[in-house]
Amino acid sequence: MTRKLFIALSLALYAFAPAGAAPATDTLGRESPQSSVTGFLEACRSRDYDRASQYLDLNQIPAAYRQREGADLARKLEAILNSDPDFNIGDDFRGR
Repeated sequence: MTRKLFIALSLALYAFAPAGAAPATDTLGRESPQSSVTGFLEACRSRDYDRASQYLDLNQIPAAYRQREGADLARKLEAILNSDPDFNIGDDFRGR
């Protein structure tokens, strides 16, 4: 179950800039899948679901609804991750 959640979370989070895009500094620190997951979890722990939603790929949601829906989806993803007793991000994942 943990593996499935990790895969789903990795797919939901931004990891890299689109191919061909000029490298830019990402103010959210989404330089790798690991930093994206860590940033998402830290935003959720701070109850900053607007910021957490910025780690999610919301391109399938109409722009007019992204802010409201994004924060709600971030809360729901946090609840799913918290409900799995096997979900644990260890120091190896964090790059420490």
